Amino acid sequence: MKVILLILLSTFAMAEVEYFPMRTEIVYGRGTGAGFCRGDAGSSFCIQSIERRAQDDAKRGMDSDCRFKRGQLEPFVSCSGFCSPSMLQPGANEYVNCSANCQGRCEIQE
Repeated sequence: MKVILLILLSTFAMAEVEYFPMRTEIVYGRGTGAGFCRGDAGSSFCIQSIERRAQDDAKRGMDSDCRFKRGQLEPFVSCSGFCSPSMLQPGANEYVNCSANCQGRCEIQE
């Protein structure tokens, strides 16, 4: 009697578990940032801040693309960026343009 009850309970427990297949897709994002920086001791921080804004813009685009596909972006994202100019002359006040390209993995439930 105990064996039959155990088989019935294990069958019921297995029926409650559902399997949702997942697939992974690589998603890409591009972003831009721009602003004025002054060529003084803090100019590198200013340029890095604009580059970070470009990367954040690219990550938002990737996240939006992934969510549109009914997926979730994995936490690790790889980005590369470029700013022009990348260095400022002392005392110069220049407009800096940055762009960034990012890629990451999107987990999509099928």
